[in-house]
Amino acid sequence: PVAVMEAVNARFQMDRHGGLFFSLWYGVCDLAASRLAFGCAGQHPAYLILPGAEAPAALHVRAPAIGITPDWPFRRGEAELAPGARLHLFSDGAFELTAPDGRELGLSDFLPHLQAPEAAELPEPERLLRTVRDLARPGPLDDDVSILTLDFA
Repeated sequence: PVAVMEAVNARFQMDRHGGLFFSLWYGVCDLAASRLAFGCAGQHPAYLILPGAEAPAALHVRAPAIGITPDWPFRRGEAELAPGARLHLFSDGAFELTAPDGRELGLSDFLPHLQAPEAAELPEPERLLRTVRDLARPGPLDDDVSILTLDFA
């Protein structure tokens, strides 16, 4: 992950791309070793739920977004993948919401829903998207929402 993030960062500096930058969470699974190597660049954590865990584990290493700082020394994080583990990756549109009463919601409002009971008739990302829509005020969402859930056997 570090090599990929350093290469992308070297090729995409905001001064050469109209002031644009982007965040990134990048992971590589080694299923034979039951390990996940990951890196972050200006992105909130991914969350790993291990069987029997009380709370999701935040998978994060602090670094600026891609394109902001040239030659940044990105760091690698690692996590163990137990059978039955579930990894959640989602965009900030899943938690930066305005509630029906006008309150601004954040990550701490969304995280408890990661461990809510599954809906048998819905894939997990769809259940979470419906939760996002239930948490938000009526109408279109303020931002795009991407949700990816990976289950490890």
